[in-house]
Amino acid sequence: MIESEVPLLWLTGPPCVGKSTIGWELFLQVMGSGTKAAYVDLEQIGFCYPTSDLVRLRARNLQVMWTNFRNAGARVFIVAGAVPDHGAFRSYVDDLAGTTPTLYRLRATPETLAARVLRRGQGIDPALPGDELRGRGASELRGKVQEAVHAAAQLDRLQLGEICIDADDRVPSEIASVIRQRAGL
Repeated sequence: MIESEVPLLWLTGPPCVGKSTIGWELFLQVMGSGTKAAYVDLEQIGFCYPTSDLVRLRARNLQVMWTNFRNAGARVFIVAGAVPDHGAFRSYVDDLAGTTPTLYRLRATPETLAARVLRRGQGIDPALPGDELRGRGASELRGKVQEAVHAAAQLDRLQLGEICIDADDRVPSEIASVIRQRAGL
């Protein structure tokens, strides 16, 4: 039986803002502090194409994973993944029993997003399975930059996220420390 609610720290933002990298760093920091934690990169638990409802598929996968993590004694649950709107976030967290969710939105300027898209496209950053940017041509990457900038503007319009954190000119360990501090961990 779970005695208290477990913090669910969800990192979202536009493509290439650093969700996965910062989420992993946050997981390492929490574990390093002696707290048993669980980490999921949402993109990595939903490769099923074509599908009509990827949010629902990933939400069900996340629910099963959380049950297993909770049963293994996790005291913090960290998720990194895109959330397009408030309804999708509710779909993800409604069935995560025993958690108290907080949505952290990572923000970056269009220039920062463009630089990160190009880095991933050139294979400079660590490879993730399913990375749609790696090895793409310049014109495709320019299109992905526009998609990232558009997604960032949409998230701003929706005011998605309880806490917004600027990711410009900061290293992942610094941003992870800010999130830990805000979460009281």
